[in-house]
Amino acid sequence: NKTSEASFKDSMAQLLLQQGSDIACIIYDDFMYFSEAAAKEFKLPSVSISNVSATHQVCGCILSKVNAEKFLVDIKDPEVRDKVVENLHPLRYKH
Repeated sequence: NKTSEASFKDSMAQLLLQQGSDIACIIYDDFMYFSEAAAKEFKLPSVSISNVSATHQVCGCILSKVNAEKFLVDIKDPEVRDKVVENLHPLRYKH
C-alpha cells in the first residue's frame, strides 16, 4: 500500500531527525512489508518477524498456486468434490 509506505517513511524521517542515531533498526511483521523499503532508504538494518504459524506460511504458498476462479467453480460441482486439486495432492475439493 503506497499510502501506508509514504506515511511510514514520513514518520521515520521525523523520528530520525528527533532521535538521530538512537534508532538502531526497524522491526516489522508481515503486514507492514513496506517497512523494508523505508529501512533501505534510511540505511537502517531491518528484521521481519512473523506472528503466524509455519502451517499458515505453507498454506499461503500452496494456495497462491491455486487458480481461484477455477477452484471456486469446481468446488460447487458435486462430481468434482472428491477429486484431488490439480497439482496439490493430497488436497481435495471436498469441504
